[in-house]
Amino acid sequence: MKQKVKHYNPWLIHGDIVAPKVEEVDLETVCLAGDHIETPTREYIVPEYVITNHNGDCIIGAYDYNNGTVAFVNAQGELHTTAQEGAIPTLKEAGYQEGCINVPYTNPEKGDMYADVLEHRAVHCEYTRKMLVQEFLA
Repeated sequence: MKQKVKHYNPWLIHGDIVAPKVEEVDLETVCLAGDHIETPTREYIVPEYVITNHNGDCIIGAYDYNNGTVAFVNAQGELHTTAQEGAIPTLKEAGYQEGCINVPYTNPEKGDMYADVLEHRAVHCEYTRKMLVQEFLA
């Protein structure tokens, strides 16, 4: 049974975490808050509100990328992904900084939002279009 997870590392919520001030960005994204993701070795739920990564580092206002997809955590603590061109310069301009974030659906993963992310990436990411064509021809 799927469970709702509000946030990572609840003991750090009232700690000394100071998130940078970031502006809203005008990017087409897929919000993964509450997503249930399965990898070949484990499954996990993306919290509704993300504060820190697995190392305990604050990731509000941070971004990371993999295989043509960028993941970032906005000021509200929601994890978003985008493959839109120019995403990284847009995020940097809005005050985001590169951090250590898992970028879902850029490796062999499946989950509730997989179809939405794949559709978004097919529109915006040449790497994904080539991958889909290869899978179709196989």
